[in-house]
Amino acid sequence: MLKLLRADFVRLWKTRSYWVCVIASLTLCITNLAFDYIVDKRVVQNLERFFMNDSSNIMLFAAIFSALYIGTDHSCGTIRNKLIIGRPRSEIYLSNLIVASAGALSIRVISWIGEALFGLIAGGRIGIPTGRLALLMTVSAFSIITACSIFTFIGMIISSKSSGTVISIVAIIALIIGGAIIMTMLNQPEMTVEYIIKPEGGFDVTEPYPNPMYISGTLRDVFIAINDVLPGGQAIQLEMGEPHEPQLMPFYSLGVAAVVTAAGLAVFRKKDLK
Repeated sequence: MLKLLRADFVRLWKTRSYWVCVIASLTLCITNLAFDYIVDKRVVQNLERFFMNDSSNIMLFAAIFSALYIGTDHSCGTIRNKLIIGRPRSEIYLSNLIVASAGALSIRVISWIGEALFGLIAGGRIGIPTGRLALLMTVSAFSIITACSIFTFIGMIISSKSSGTVISIVAIIALIIGGAIIMTMLNQPEMTVEYIIKPEGGFDVTEPYPNPMYISGTLRDVFIAINDVLPGGQAIQLEMGEPHEPQLMPFYSLGVAAVVTAAGLAVFRKKDLK
């Protein structure tokens, strides 16, 4: 396993798509921060907001890199060669998962370093306690690992590199959009009012009444659980600065990653590698 990991990490550092994603992610993160700084120099007084604002973008770059990296194993016949020399399928699967996760996490950390350096040079500071920032970063890191478990599952069971890449990208976009939709639904107020324009000018406000769009009861608990557990929902919550029970999210992420990985191993063991 260690020899396999060593070889896969060597290939990672030589993978062009990985470095393209690193540079693109870092450039996008710093550009967003620089643009906001130009518009309002006070934004750097809360750098932690920028550390989480790009969570969705990082997952998208992770999907592209992971799918291309794992897909190359199929297209170049590397997986068959590993099997021929006696490597178990479980080791091949887990090695790709570990390397994909490490690559995605390094993209995340490099972006954080770039944002921190720019922010500190611009006179910025962290506006929340260090412990809170560490917790949010932990949530972000574990959500990326969960996303990579999904990308690895897709990449290992789909032999076509192009198909695997497209499906991975569509999957993470669907998870992110789904998380955003759920957050929008959950943020509906319980009570609402109507504004009635008067003919003579001005407007009247009606008495508050129950909002028909407000979700309550068991359905609300289900939606909250979905957004807390899935990586797309966690990314959206981090970007909005409203994570629900962030202290539990890393455990949710580990649970999802374990289930997806177990399913992937079961399917990959039976896969016909032509």
